Amino acid sequence: MQEPYSREGNNPSSHSGSFWEREVLREVLLASYKEQRSARIWRNIWRVIGVILFLMFIASLFGDDTDAVQSSGEHTAVIDLKGEIGNELDDQVEMLRTGMEAVYNNPNAKAIIIRANSPGGSPVVSNIAFNEIRRMKSEHKDIPVYVVAEDMCASGCYYIAAAADKIYADPSSVVGSIGVIGGGFDATGLMDKIGIKRRLKIAGSNKGMGDPFSPETPAQTQIWEKMLTDIHKEFIKSVKLGRGKRLKDQQYSDVFSGRIYTGSEAKEVGLIDDFGSVYSVARDVVKAPELVNYTPEEDFGKILGRHLSAEMETKVKEKLKRRILIISFLRNTTEINIFFSYNFRIFSKILYYRSFSITPTFFSKCNNYFFRNNIIFLTISHFKYIHKITPFYFTFIILKIILI
Repeated sequence: MQEPYSREGNNPSSHSGSFWEREVLREVLLASYKEQRSARIWRNIWRVIGVILFLMFIASLFGDDTDAVQSSGEHTAVIDLKGEIGNELDDQVEMLRTGMEAVYNNPNAKAIIIRANSPGGSPVVSNIAFNEIRRMKSEHKDIPVYVVAEDMCASGCYYIAAAADKIYADPSSVVGSIGVIGGGFDATGLMDKIGIKRRLKIAGSNKGMGDPFSPETPAQTQIWEKMLTDIHKEFIKSVKLGRGKRLKDQQYSDVFSGRIYTGSEAKEVGLIDDFGSVYSVARDVVKAPELVNYTPEEDFGKILGRHLSAEMETKVKEKLKRRILIISFLRNTTEINIFFSYNFRIFSKILYYRSFSITPTFFSKCNNYFFRNNIIFLTISHFKYIHKITPFYFTFIILKIILI
Protein backbone atom coordinates (compact mmCIF):
# COMPACT_ATOMS: atom_id res chain seq x y z
CA MET A 1 0.00 0.00 0.00
CA GLN A 2 1.41 3.34 -1.04
CA GLU A 3 1.75 5.81 1.77
CA PRO A 4 0.81 9.45 1.22
CA TYR A 5 3.53 12.02 0.56
CA SER A 6 4.57 14.50 3.15
CA ARG A 7 4.27 18.24 2.61
CA GLU A 8 7.91 18.72 3.60
CA GLY A 9 9.42 16.26 1.14
CA ASN A 10 8.94 13.44 -1.30
CA ASN A 11 9.94 10.74 1.15
CA PRO A 12 6.76 8.72 1.80
CA SER A 13 8.03 7.32 5.10
CA SER A 14 9.44 10.48 6.65
CA HIS A 15 6.25 11.27 8.58
CA SER A 16 4.49 7.94 8.53
CA GLY A 17 4.29 8.01 12.29
CA SER A 18 2.09 11.10 12.34
CA PHE A 19 -0.29 9.92 9.62
CA TRP A 20 -2.44 7.87 11.98
CA GLU A 21 -2.80 10.87 14.29
CA ARG A 22 -4.24 12.93 11.46
CA GLU A 23 -6.58 10.09 10.57
CA VAL A 24 -7.79 9.80 14.15
CA LEU A 25 -8.28 13.57 14.40
CA ARG A 26 -10.13 13.53 11.08
CA GLU A 27 -12.43 10.74 12.28
CA VAL A 28 -13.11 12.54 15.57
CA LEU A 29 -13.97 15.82 13.83
CA LEU A 30 -16.12 14.01 11.28
CA ALA A 31 -18.01 12.16 14.01
CA SER A 32 -18.50 15.41 15.93
CA TYR A 33 -19.80 17.12 12.79
CA LYS A 34 -22.22 14.26 12.09
CA GLU A 35 -23.44 14.34 15.68
CA GLN A 36 -24.01 18.11 15.57
CA ARG A 37 -25.78 17.83 12.24
CA SER A 38 -28.02 15.06 13.54
CA ALA A 39 -28.81 17.05 16.68
CA ARG A 40 -29.60 20.13 14.58
CA ILE A 41 -31.91 18.14 12.32
CA TRP A 42 -33.81 16.64 15.23
CA ARG A 43 -34.00 20.03 16.95
CA ASN A 44 -35.59 21.53 13.85
CA ILE A 45 -37.97 18.56 13.58
CA TRP A 46 -39.14 19.04 17.16
CA ARG A 47 -39.54 22.76 16.56
CA VAL A 48 -41.78 22.07 13.57
CA ILE A 49 -43.79 19.57 15.59
CA GLY A 50 -44.14 22.10 18.40
CA VAL A 51 -45.37 24.80 16.01
CA ILE A 52 -47.89 22.40 14.48
CA LEU A 53 -49.20 21.38 17.89
CA PHE A 54 -49.45 25.03 18.95
CA LEU A 55 -51.39 25.92 15.80
CA MET A 56 -53.69 22.96 16.35
CA PHE A 57 -54.29 24.12 19.92
CA ILE A 58 -55.10 27.66 18.78
CA ALA A 59 -57.37 26.29 16.05
CA SER A 60 -59.22 24.18 18.61
CA LEU A 61 -59.75 27.21 20.83
CA PHE A 62 -60.72 29.75 18.21
CA GLY A 63 -61.84 27.53 15.38
CA ASP A 64 -65.21 27.54 13.69
CA ASP A 65 -67.82 25.09 14.92
CA THR A 66 -69.88 25.26 11.73
CA ASP A 67 -69.71 21.51 11.11
CA ALA A 68 -70.97 20.74 14.61
CA VAL A 69 -73.78 23.25 14.20
CA GLN A 70 -74.74 21.86 10.80
CA SER A 71 -74.97 18.37 12.22
CA SER A 72 -77.33 19.46 15.01
CA GLY A 73 -81.04 18.81 14.73
CA GLU A 74 -83.74 21.42 15.13
CA HIS A 75 -82.55 24.00 17.59
CA THR A 76 -82.82 27.59 18.72
CA ALA A 77 -79.91 29.85 17.84
CA VAL A 78 -78.49 32.09 20.56
CA ILE A 79 -76.37 35.19 19.94
CA ASP A 80 -74.90 37.05 22.91
CA LEU A 81 -75.01 40.83 23.16
CA LYS A 82 -72.97 41.82 26.21
CA GLY A 83 -70.95 44.70 27.51
CA GLU A 84 -70.82 48.32 26.46
CA ILE A 85 -72.16 49.03 22.99
CA GLY A 86 -69.47 50.50 20.77
CA ASN A 87 -66.43 49.85 22.93
CA GLU A 88 -63.00 49.64 21.33
CA LEU A 89 -62.58 45.87 21.68
CA ASP A 90 -65.88 44.43 20.44
CA ASP A 91 -67.72 45.16 17.21
CA GLN A 92 -71.29 44.32 18.19
CA VAL A 93 -72.65 45.02 14.70
CA GLU A 94 -70.23 42.61 13.06
CA MET A 95 -70.87 39.99 15.74
CA LEU A 96 -74.63 40.20 15.24
CA ARG A 97 -74.34 40.13 11.44
CA THR A 98 -71.94 37.19 11.41
CA GLY A 99 -74.00 35.21 13.89
CA MET A 100 -77.31 35.85 12.11
CA GLU A 101 -75.84 34.96 8.71
CA ALA A 102 -74.62 31.65 10.14
CA VAL A 103 -78.10 30.98 11.50
CA TYR A 104 -79.76 31.73 8.17
CA ASN A 105 -77.36 29.33 6.44
CA ASN A 106 -78.41 26.49 8.72
CA PRO A 107 -81.82 24.97 7.85
CA ASN A 108 -82.06 23.38 11.31
CA ALA A 109 -82.27 26.74 13.12
CA LYS A 110 -85.87 27.63 13.94
CA ALA A 111 -85.44 31.03 15.59
CA ILE A 112 -82.85 33.50 16.82
CA ILE A 113 -82.61 34.64 20.42
CA ILE A 114 -80.38 37.61 21.13
CA ARG A 115 -79.34 37.25 24.75
CA ALA A 116 -78.90 40.87 25.84
CA ASN A 117 -77.07 42.04 28.93
CA SER A 118 -75.74 45.55 28.38
CA PRO A 119 -76.07 49.02 29.93
CA GLY A 120 -76.00 50.67 26.51
CA GLY A 121 -73.40 52.78 24.78
CA SER A 122 -72.89 54.45 21.43
CA PRO A 123 -76.09 55.65 19.71
CA VAL A 124 -74.39 55.34 16.31
CA VAL A 125 -73.47 51.67 16.77
CA SER A 126 -76.91 50.99 18.23
CA ASN A 127 -78.63 52.58 15.22
CA ILE A 128 -76.48 50.61 12.77
CA ALA A 129 -77.25 47.35 14.58
CA PHE A 130 -80.97 48.23 14.68
CA ASN A 131 -81.07 48.78 10.92
CA GLU A 132 -79.02 45.65 10.15
CA ILE A 133 -81.29 43.42 12.21
CA ARG A 134 -84.38 44.81 10.51
CA ARG A 135 -82.79 44.36 7.08
CA MET A 136 -81.82 40.74 7.74
CA LYS A 137 -85.24 40.03 9.23
CA SER A 138 -86.94 41.29 6.06
CA GLU A 139 -84.78 38.96 3.96
CA HIS A 140 -85.54 35.89 6.13
CA LYS A 141 -89.09 36.28 7.36
CA ASP A 142 -89.44 32.58 8.18
CA ILE A 143 -87.00 32.80 11.11
CA PRO A 144 -88.22 35.06 13.94
CA VAL A 145 -85.83 37.14 16.04
CA TYR A 146 -86.39 37.48 19.78
CA VAL A 147 -84.49 39.44 22.41
CA VAL A 148 -84.22 38.11 25.96
CA ALA A 149 -83.00 40.65 28.50
CA GLU A 150 -81.04 39.25 31.41
CA ASP A 151 -79.84 41.65 34.12
CA MET A 152 -79.97 44.82 32.03
CA CYS A 153 -81.07 45.95 28.60
CA ALA A 154 -80.98 49.72 28.79
CA SER A 155 -80.30 52.71 26.55
CA GLY A 156 -78.36 51.60 23.45
CA CYS A 157 -79.04 47.95 24.21
CA TYR A 158 -82.79 48.58 24.14
CA TYR A 159 -82.25 50.60 20.97
CA ILE A 160 -81.03 47.36 19.36
CA ALA A 161 -83.67 45.21 21.06
CA ALA A 162 -86.46 47.30 19.55
CA ALA A 163 -85.63 45.76 16.17
CA ALA A 164 -86.65 42.26 17.32
CA ASP A 165 -90.03 40.66 16.74
CA LYS A 166 -90.60 40.25 20.48
CA ILE A 167 -88.76 41.22 23.66
CA TYR A 168 -88.74 39.07 26.78
CA ALA A 169 -87.28 39.87 30.19
CA ASP A 170 -87.22 38.74 33.78
CA PRO A 171 -89.52 40.63 36.17
CA SER A 172 -86.39 41.92 37.93
CA SER A 173 -84.53 42.95 34.79
CA VAL A 174 -83.67 46.61 34.16
CA VAL A 175 -85.15 47.79 30.85
CA GLY A 176 -85.64 51.08 29.08
CA SER A 177 -83.62 54.25 29.66
CA ILE A 178 -84.71 55.75 26.35
CA GLY A 179 -82.66 58.91 26.57
CA VAL A 180 -79.34 60.44 25.61
CA ILE A 181 -76.64 61.65 27.95
CA GLY A 182 -73.52 63.70 27.36
CA GLY A 183 -71.33 65.44 29.87
CA GLY A 184 -67.95 66.51 31.09
CA PHE A 185 -66.54 68.77 33.75
CA ASP A 186 -65.63 72.42 34.16
CA ALA A 187 -62.16 73.03 35.57
CA THR A 188 -62.07 76.78 34.97
CA GLY A 189 -62.75 77.60 38.63
CA LEU A 190 -59.91 75.37 39.78
CA MET A 191 -57.57 76.92 37.22
CA ASP A 192 -58.41 80.41 38.44
CA LYS A 193 -57.79 79.33 42.01
CA ILE A 194 -54.29 77.98 41.37
CA GLY A 195 -53.38 80.67 38.86
CA ILE A 196 -53.31 78.76 35.56
CA LYS A 197 -54.51 80.29 32.32
CA ARG A 198 -55.58 78.27 29.26
CA ARG A 199 -53.88 79.16 25.97
CA LEU A 200 -56.12 77.59 23.33
CA LYS A 201 -55.78 78.76 19.73
CA ILE A 202 -58.77 77.95 17.49
CA ALA A 203 -60.06 78.89 14.05
CA GLY A 204 -63.82 78.94 14.43
CA SER A 205 -65.78 80.21 17.39
CA ASN A 206 -67.04 76.74 18.41
CA LYS A 207 -63.95 74.66 17.63
CA GLY A 208 -63.00 74.44 21.30
CA MET A 209 -66.52 73.56 22.41
CA GLY A 210 -66.46 70.99 25.19
CA ASP A 211 -62.95 71.84 26.38
CA PRO A 212 -63.09 71.45 30.18
CA PHE A 213 -60.41 74.11 30.65
CA SER A 214 -62.29 76.82 28.75
CA PRO A 215 -65.58 78.48 29.78
CA GLU A 216 -68.69 77.45 27.85
CA THR A 217 -70.71 80.17 26.18
CA PRO A 218 -74.54 80.23 26.12
CA ALA A 219 -74.47 79.61 22.36
CA GLN A 220 -72.39 76.47 22.87
CA THR A 221 -74.80 75.28 25.54
CA GLN A 222 -77.66 75.58 23.07
CA ILE A 223 -75.67 73.65 20.47
CA TRP A 224 -75.11 70.80 22.91
CA GLU A 225 -78.79 70.71 23.89
CA LYS A 226 -79.94 70.68 20.26
CA MET A 227 -77.50 67.89 19.38
CA LEU A 228 -78.68 65.70 22.26
CA THR A 229 -82.31 66.44 21.39
CA ASP A 230 -81.79 65.38 17.77
CA ILE A 231 -80.18 62.10 18.84
CA HIS A 232 -83.01 61.53 21.30
CA LYS A 233 -85.61 62.07 18.56
CA GLU A 234 -83.88 59.47 16.39
CA PHE A 235 -83.88 57.06 19.34
CA ILE A 236 -87.61 57.60 19.92
CA LYS A 237 -88.34 57.17 16.21
CA SER A 238 -86.57 53.81 16.11
CA VAL A 239 -88.29 52.53 19.25
CA LYS A 240 -91.72 53.50 17.91
CA LEU A 241 -90.89 51.86 14.58
CA GLY A 242 -89.85 48.64 16.26
CA ARG A 243 -92.51 48.39 18.94
CA GLY A 244 -95.44 49.88 17.04
CA LYS A 245 -98.79 49.88 18.80
CA ARG A 246 -97.51 47.69 21.61
CA LEU A 247 -95.81 50.75 23.11
CA LYS A 248 -98.14 52.71 25.39
CA ASP A 249 -96.36 56.04 25.12
CA GLN A 250 -99.61 58.02 25.11
CA GLN A 251 -100.70 56.49 28.38
CA TYR A 252 -97.29 56.72 30.03
CA SER A 253 -95.73 60.06 29.23
CA ASP A 254 -92.39 59.34 30.89
CA VAL A 255 -91.48 56.43 28.61
CA PHE A 256 -89.05 58.61 26.66
CA SER A 257 -87.79 60.57 29.67
CA GLY A 258 -84.73 58.37 30.07
CA ARG A 259 -85.97 56.52 33.14
CA ILE A 260 -85.43 52.82 33.64
CA TYR A 261 -88.10 50.22 34.37
CA THR A 262 -88.13 46.84 36.00
CA GLY A 263 -89.37 43.95 33.92
CA SER A 264 -92.79 44.11 35.60
CA GLU A 265 -93.16 47.84 34.88
CA ALA A 266 -91.79 47.47 31.35
CA LYS A 267 -94.52 44.95 30.50
CA GLU A 268 -97.21 47.41 31.59
CA VAL A 269 -95.67 50.20 29.53
CA GLY A 270 -95.21 47.98 26.48
CA LEU A 271 -91.44 47.97 26.40
CA ILE A 272 -91.43 44.16 26.55
CA ASP A 273 -93.92 41.57 25.37
CA ASP A 274 -93.75 38.99 28.15
CA PHE A 275 -91.64 37.45 30.88
CA GLY A 276 -89.22 34.71 30.00
CA SER A 277 -85.66 33.43 29.85
CA VAL A 278 -83.62 31.94 27.04
CA TYR A 279 -84.69 28.46 28.06
CA SER A 280 -88.40 29.19 28.46
CA VAL A 281 -88.59 31.07 25.14
CA ALA A 282 -86.80 28.25 23.29
CA ARG A 283 -88.99 25.63 24.95
CA ASP A 284 -92.41 27.31 25.00
CA VAL A 285 -92.32 29.84 22.15
CA VAL A 286 -89.95 28.40 19.54
CA LYS A 287 -90.72 24.77 20.45
CA ALA A 288 -87.05 23.88 19.97
CA PRO A 289 -85.49 23.53 23.43
CA GLU A 290 -82.00 22.70 22.18
CA LEU A 291 -79.82 25.81 22.28
CA VAL A 292 -76.85 26.39 19.99
CA ASN A 293 -74.65 29.43 20.51
CA TYR A 294 -73.83 31.22 17.25
CA THR A 295 -71.89 34.07 18.85
CA PRO A 296 -68.63 34.55 16.91
CA GLU A 297 -65.73 33.59 19.11
CA GLU A 298 -63.17 36.24 19.90
CA ASP A 299 -59.69 36.01 18.50
CA PHE A 300 -56.55 35.93 20.59
CA GLY A 301 -55.79 39.61 19.93
CA LYS A 302 -59.09 40.80 21.42
CA ILE A 303 -58.73 38.63 24.50
CA LEU A 304 -55.16 39.87 25.03
CA GLY A 305 -56.26 43.45 24.43
CA ARG A 306 -59.06 43.17 26.98
CA HIS A 307 -56.68 41.64 29.51
CA LEU A 308 -54.08 44.37 29.02
CA SER A 309 -56.77 47.05 29.12
CA ALA A 310 -58.14 45.73 32.42
CA GLU A 311 -54.64 45.43 33.87
CA MET A 312 -53.75 48.97 32.81
CA GLU A 313 -57.01 50.30 34.24
CA THR A 314 -56.23 48.64 37.58
CA LYS A 315 -52.75 50.15 37.67
CA VAL A 316 -54.07 53.61 36.83
CA LYS A 317 -56.68 53.36 39.59
CA GLU A 318 -54.00 52.31 42.09
CA LYS A 319 -51.79 55.26 41.13
CA LEU A 320 -54.71 57.67 41.35
CA LYS A 321 -55.65 56.35 44.78
CA ARG A 322 -52.06 56.82 45.91
CA ARG A 323 -51.98 60.38 44.60
CA ILE A 324 -55.31 61.18 46.25
CA LEU A 325 -54.08 59.83 49.57
CA ILE A 326 -50.93 61.95 49.36
CA ILE A 327 -52.91 65.08 48.50
CA SER A 328 -55.42 64.36 51.28
CA PHE A 329 -52.59 63.90 53.76
CA LEU A 330 -50.98 67.16 52.77
CA ARG A 331 -54.28 69.00 52.95
CA ASN A 332 -55.15 67.51 56.34
CA THR A 333 -51.80 68.57 57.79
CA THR A 334 -52.11 72.20 56.69
CA GLU A 335 -54.36 73.75 59.31
CA ILE A 336 -52.35 76.97 59.10
CA ASN A 337 -52.63 77.37 55.33
CA ILE A 338 -54.57 80.62 55.63
CA PHE A 339 -51.94 82.15 57.90
CA PHE A 340 -49.02 81.31 55.62
CA SER A 341 -50.69 81.77 52.21
CA TYR A 342 -49.66 85.42 52.03
CA ASN A 343 -46.25 85.16 53.69
CA PHE A 344 -45.27 82.25 51.47
CA ARG A 345 -44.77 84.56 48.51
CA ILE A 346 -41.60 85.79 50.19
CA PHE A 347 -40.42 82.20 50.54
CA SER A 348 -41.28 81.50 46.90
CA LYS A 349 -39.25 84.49 45.75
CA ILE A 350 -36.34 83.23 47.83
CA LEU A 351 -36.51 80.02 45.83
CA TYR A 352 -36.87 82.01 42.63
CA TYR A 353 -33.64 83.90 43.31
CA ARG A 354 -31.97 80.57 44.05
CA SER A 355 -30.96 81.26 47.65
CA PHE A 356 -30.87 77.54 48.27
CA SER A 357 -28.50 77.70 51.17
CA ILE A 358 -31.14 79.51 53.23
CA THR A 359 -33.86 76.95 52.62
CA PRO A 360 -32.50 73.95 54.58
CA THR A 361 -31.62 76.26 57.47
CA PHE A 362 -35.12 77.71 57.36
CA PHE A 363 -36.64 74.25 57.50
CA SER A 364 -34.34 73.14 60.28
CA LYS A 365 -35.90 75.83 62.45
CA CYS A 366 -39.35 74.39 61.78
CA ASN A 367 -39.66 71.85 64.57
CA ASN A 368 -43.40 71.59 64.09
CA TYR A 369 -44.14 68.64 61.78
CA PHE A 370 -47.42 70.13 60.56
CA PHE A 371 -45.73 73.45 59.89
CA ARG A 372 -43.15 71.83 57.62
CA ASN A 373 -45.78 69.88 55.70
CA ASN A 374 -47.70 73.11 55.25
CA ILE A 375 -44.64 74.77 53.70
CA ILE A 376 -44.08 71.76 51.40
CA PHE A 377 -47.68 71.92 50.20
CA LEU A 378 -47.46 75.65 49.58
CA THR A 379 -44.17 75.16 47.75
CA ILE A 380 -45.82 72.71 45.39
CA SER A 381 -48.95 74.82 44.89
CA HIS A 382 -47.13 78.12 44.19
CA PHE A 383 -45.16 76.76 41.27
CA LYS A 384 -45.27 80.01 39.30
CA TYR A 385 -41.93 80.84 40.95
CA ILE A 386 -40.62 77.30 41.37
CA HIS A 387 -40.84 76.34 37.70
CA LYS A 388 -37.42 77.89 37.05
CA ILE A 389 -35.66 75.74 39.64
CA THR A 390 -33.50 73.00 38.18
CA PRO A 391 -34.55 69.41 39.05
CA PHE A 392 -31.25 68.79 40.85
CA TYR A 393 -31.69 71.62 43.33
CA PHE A 394 -35.38 70.87 43.82
CA THR A 395 -34.57 67.23 44.64
CA PHE A 396 -31.80 68.39 46.97
CA ILE A 397 -34.19 70.64 48.89
CA ILE A 398 -36.87 67.95 49.22
CA LEU A 399 -34.32 65.40 50.51
CA LYS A 400 -33.01 67.90 53.04
CA ILE A 401 -36.57 68.53 54.24
CA ILE A 402 -37.29 64.83 54.61
CA LEU A 403 -34.05 64.11 56.48
CA ILE A 404 -34.51 66.96 58.96
